[in-house]
Order: sequence, then structure tokens, then C-alpha cells
Amino acid sequence: MPRNRLVLAATLAASLLTLPFAFPAHAGGVQIDVSGPDRAGIYRVETRGCGVLADMRVEAHAEGRVGRSRRSVALEFLPGSERGVLAFRRTWPAEGRWVLRFTLRENGLTATRITRIADDGRVLPGSMLFGGDGRRECEAALAKL
Repeated sequence: MPRNRLVLAATLAASLLTLPFAFPAHAGGVQIDVSGPDRAGIYRVETRGCGVLADMRVEAHAEGRVGRSRRSVALEFLPGSERGVLAFRRTWPAEGRWVLRFTLRENGLTATRITRIADDGRVLPGSMLFGGDGRRECEAALAKL
């Protein structure tokens, strides 16, 4: 086998072997879903690994603008018993414009869900980010509100 073909074959084989591990966060590896509030005023956060509910460490913040002031409120999760499901109550002020930021770090990966909050407190559709904590994206979202 000529040297060029041997190098090409070795490169292709190495690429195929590492492909399943190349982008685990982007390939459905982790997901954060947020909904709520329910009738009791509780918001629900579901964390998934490869599509299955999984316990993961999550940092949560309400990021907002009240008048001319920028605010950040750490969210505290309620005790829960269901794997991969977290819950919290609203602790940020009713006035102002708010987005929620949920960041998880798992096995060297960082994924963040940013979602807007409607005036009545409902969670609006959001977006997932991979590789960052979402602070810059929160600033951009708040600037548009």
C-alpha cells in the first residue's frame, strides 16, 4: 500500500473511532428543560443526559433589569425526590424584565439554558448554549427587552 493511502487509512480509522466522543453535549448529551409555574407557583427544571432524566449539578439565577438597575438573584431549589427533576419558587421581584439562567457542569461539559419570563411569570421558550455560562447572552437578551 503506498504511503499516502496508509496515512489516509490511519487518519480515517482514528476519526471514526473518536467520532462518538467528539461532541457529546451537542449530540443530545445534556439538556435542561424549564416549565411553570404550576398552580402552586412552582417551576420545574428537568435535566437529561442522552435523553434520560439524570441528576446533575445545576446553578440557577434570575437575571433582570428593574428600572435602570441590573439585578441577579440566585435561585434555590426545593427538596425533591424525583431523579433529574428540580423545583423552585419565584424569588425575584415582580417588577422589571427577567430571564432565567440555568448552568450545569457535568464531566467537563458546560451547558446553559436561558429562557425569558413573561410579565405574568410564565416561562417562555428559551435556548441551550454549550461551552459557556450564558452571562453574556443574558445581557444581550435583557438589552432587547
